[in-house]
Amino acid sequence: MGSNDSPTENDSPSGIQEYWKIVQNFSPNAKLLLARGILGTFSGSIWGLIFNIYLLSLGFDKAFVGVMLSYDWFAHGALVIPAGIISDLFGRRRVYLIAFFVNMLIGFAMLFTVDMGWLLTLSALSGASAGFHAVTGRPFMLEVTEPEERMHLFTLSGSIRQITGAEGRIIAGVLPLLLASYFGVDSLSPEPLRWALFCAVPLRILGLLPTYLIRERWQRQDVRTWITNLKSYSVLAKLTLTSGLSGLAAGLTWPFFNVFFFDRHGAEPLEFGLVFALTGVLTSFTTLLSPVFVQKIGRLNTIVFPAILSLPFLVIMPLSSTFLLASLMYLLRGLVGSVSGPIEGLFTMELVGREERGTVEGVLHAVNEFPMGATARIAGPLMLSNLWGTQFGWAAGLMLASLVLFFIFFRPTKKSRHNPFPKGRGRGGLL
Repeated sequence: MGSNDSPTENDSPSGIQEYWKIVQNFSPNAKLLLARGILGTFSGSIWGLIFNIYLLSLGFDKAFVGVMLSYDWFAHGALVIPAGIISDLFGRRRVYLIAFFVNMLIGFAMLFTVDMGWLLTLSALSGASAGFHAVTGRPFMLEVTEPEERMHLFTLSGSIRQITGAEGRIIAGVLPLLLASYFGVDSLSPEPLRWALFCAVPLRILGLLPTYLIRERWQRQDVRTWITNLKSYSVLAKLTLTSGLSGLAAGLTWPFFNVFFFDRHGAEPLEFGLVFALTGVLTSFTTLLSPVFVQKIGRLNTIVFPAILSLPFLVIMPLSSTFLLASLMYLLRGLVGSVSGPIEGLFTMELVGREERGTVEGVLHAVNEFPMGATARIAGPLMLSNLWGTQFGWAAGLMLASLVLFFIFFRPTKKSRHNPFPKGRGRGGLL
């Protein structure tokens, strides 16, 4: 089932010289994907750092921030499966471009209203449109690139995103200060924060250009063909469980780190923006080491064990009495856990056939986003009660359960050793 076109650990080149040789010989599509990552991450990091603080500056409380994010994720989860099916039927590139443009317009509209009802409605529409471009990302990267460059593309892309995100967060921290000086108001008042968010819009528009220029080798398939190509039921069931647990964990923590630093330690956007930026720069180097870890210990171990080792830092973070100590825990968590991310995305997509990747990605997004929406609602009251330790502790427990199950489900057999796709058995043979 699916094409056997992906390199295994044993085929992966070793050494810095061979690593950069592959990078230098990247195909035009791979280079355009890197450019897309730079522009998209730069604008996204500005938005991600400021938007929650902007909502608080308007007078909304932390519970409303959680509710608004839950609307986003519930709508996202509801649309990603249809989005994945549509991308399988009509092509990733077209779906990505349309959805990303619509999502950008909705985000722009959110800056023109302070009405609670409209903000919730626009948040839901934003999540729905984001679902369409989110499910196309990893399958698209896989399908427009060459097998020998994919692992390095995924890791280098992840590293560049970290560095670009760091730059964006620094700018996001400085912009409100500069704009506040211009308007003659406090840097945490709505006006400078809103205008700083406006600055991200042109960058998002530019981010569409590399995707437009990518050549997609896509063959349209009809509904009957799509149905017959769905074969990875066992793989999908196992990924559904692990993805759902990780979604529960993410909904409690991932979107609220800026709120944590702002509320728990009184930090301003520039201060925690610098923490996020420094973490991004340092983790960009550990991300680049992912192929080295894969070569030494295999893909599955690279995915699971660094992520598990990062969890104690998440637990200690809300117990830290100072901003400096909490920042150090955040940095160490990111530094250790960043080895896993790019490899997990590649590993997951290579477990299923080419023709079903969009649908599988849609299902996985759905089972991840719905739990995120549920726990984001729970996170609101926990934040209001300042139960950060409980919130982060629950997240660490759920993530640990997800990682342990992932290892049990996809551990190499004696026959396959480190190769998740033994010859002659197809993608689903391991499972």
